[in-house]
Amino acid sequence: MPSFGPGRAAGRAFSLAVVLGLALSVGAASATPTEPLAADVSDHLVGVTAGFTGRDLLLYGATGGEGDVVVVVSGPRRPVGVRRKERWMGIWVNGPPTVVPDVPTYYAVVSNRPLDEIVSAEERRRQGIGIDALAHTAAQSADPGAVAALIGVKQDEGLYSETVGLSFLGGSLFRGTLHFPVNVPLGAFRSKVYLVDQGAVVRAQEMSVEIRRAGLSHLLFSFADDHRVLYGILTVLGSALVGWLTNLVFKKVRWS
Repeated sequence: MPSFGPGRAAGRAFSLAVVLGLALSVGAASATPTEPLAADVSDHLVGVTAGFTGRDLLLYGATGGEGDVVVVVSGPRRPVGVRRKERWMGIWVNGPPTVVPDVPTYYAVVSNRPLDEIVSAEERRRQGIGIDALAHTAAQSADPGAVAALIGVKQDEGLYSETVGLSFLGGSLFRGTLHFPVNVPLGAFRSKVYLVDQGAVVRAQEMSVEIRRAGLSHLLFSFADDHRVLYGILTVLGSALVGWLTNLVFKKVRWS
């Protein structure tokens, strides 16, 4: 039988205590139906180091009544250019870019059941829930073909996803995992938790997660950004030193 160390046991106990605390707070608030939803994540700051391979965050919370839960995580928004392949003189080349303005660099939806079983299509578009709703909004200001191509690329890269990854623990407690892949962009991420009842959103709560460089990579990036000229000089000198040492080693090997 596997055994668990005290650190892991303490972590599980802490998560359970937090979830129970959320349940108690929701239960107290249900008397005044202004806060029937409470949720949080295990960490609001994700550090990206040289050995970063992705990160999973624990999402936990409780509801004050019946309903389903949908979580939407959206990364920094920026315009993205999409190039279409065109045939020119018998060969395929990239055509001029079509810009899709103001789209999230990362978009993930996690729910306890498939979206089409929880939220109506009209409500998804109105609330901006799901990849279909994202595509519909983006197509209002860009070529629909370019939008579809962009979403396909993002899905292949693991940056756009819809998963059934939440589970209820009893009547009102829920938990799940938010996954950030190795190629996740840096910046501020907005997480929105929706409580859905009978196909419509009845409550919503926002959270934030920041993903930024940490450790040595953060120091190097900051130094290069703050002292660009000096960084360039040091890079050239470092390359010259490596080349000189390599040449010296080969000379010794050749004459030995």
